[in-house]
Amino acid sequence: LKEDVSAETSDATDRPSERVSVETPGGNGQAALEEAGGIRVSAETSRRLSCDAGKVVMRHDADGNILDVGRKTRTIPPALRRALASRDRHCQFPGCEATRCEAHHIEHWADGGATKLENLVLLCRRHHRLVHEEGYRITLDAEGQPQFTHATGRPLPTVPAMPAWSGAPLAPTDAKLAEDGIRIDSSTSIPNWDGKHLDLPYVIGVAWRPGDSPRAEETA
Repeated sequence: LKEDVSAETSDATDRPSERVSVETPGGNGQAALEEAGGIRVSAETSRRLSCDAGKVVMRHDADGNILDVGRKTRTIPPALRRALASRDRHCQFPGCEATRCEAHHIEHWADGGATKLENLVLLCRRHHRLVHEEGYRITLDAEGQPQFTHATGRPLPTVPAMPAWSGAPLAPTDAKLAEDGIRIDSSTSIPNWDGKHLDLPYVIGVAWRPGDSPRAEETA
C-alpha cells in the first residue's frame, strides 16, 4: 500500500495525540496499491491495512524527487505484538478460533487511538475485513472486554443462545427423542470415534433406508 500525504500529515501520524485521517477525499492524500498498478482503495481498506503493518516514510520535493527514505518500522512494535498474541491467542470475533491473525486498533491510530495493549485486539483477516469494510463494530465493556456489534446494530453474543426445543414446531421432535431415550446436550455433536476420517459412504448407507423411498423397489 502506498499513500501520498503531505509532510505535515506524515509528521502528525507519529504523534498519537493528534487526529489524522488516513484518507480524506480531496484532502491530504490517496491510498493506492503500488504493486497493482496504482489502484486506489477506500479509506476503510487503507485503515485496515495500516492497523498492523510495516511503515517506510519516503519524502519527496515539489517535483516528486526523493529526498529521504526512512527506516522500516512497525505500526505495532514487535514486543507489543507478542504481548497481544499471548493475551488473545486467537481471533476474538465470536465463535472464531483462527490463530493466523492481524492486530486491530479498536480506536484507530488515525483517529487518535493509542497503540497500546488496551486498544488492540486480534482478528483473523476475514473478520478484520468485516469490522473495517462491512459495518461491524467493536467497543469495550466496563471490564475492558471487546463487544461486537452487527452492521445492523444488533449485539453479537460471545456464545450463541441455545435453541428452544419446547413448543411447535419442534414439539413432535422433542417427544420422539424422549420416547427413544435420546438426550440432546452439549456433548451430542462430539464424535466418539478413534480419530479417523469420516467414512461418508458408510454414513450415507446407514442413514438412508431404501424402504423409505417411493422408488425403493426400482432402486433395489
